[in-house]
Amino acid sequence: MFFGHTHGDSWQILYDPEDYVRPVAAAFISPSATTGSHRNPSFRVYTVDGGYSGATWTVMDAQTYNMNMTTANLEGGVPEYTLRYEAQDSYDLRSLTPASLDLLFACMNGGDAWNFPGSREAPVGDGSVANDRE
Repeated sequence: MFFGHTHGDSWQILYDPEDYVRPVAAAFISPSATTGSHRNPSFRVYTVDGGYSGATWTVMDAQTYNMNMTTANLEGGVPEYTLRYEAQDSYDLRSLTPASLDLLFACMNGGDAWNFPGSREAPVGDGSVANDRE
């Protein structure tokens, strides 16, 4: 599931209501292209296994880009989006399936220090990125 307009950069894992430890879906919440909540404009591009017979339509990766408004607003500055992070590389994942994200969450929740490039803070317990203002 893909969502937006929260002005944040996050994801959520949804679990089977009959079996609370079985991940069944993932919700991807893209950052906002506007500057709401004092954040830099951002957008996300998803790589999906699809477009052919037998495709799984699994989200394989996500690349998140943002623009530094301070730099863009300097005299002579121009708006320029740069790659902030790629989920596969940043989290050492092969795909973004609910099971993969659940395993990632278990690692995060186990006290490991998780930081991805460009982040000043680790993701918080629900998978939300704690700081995407850089």
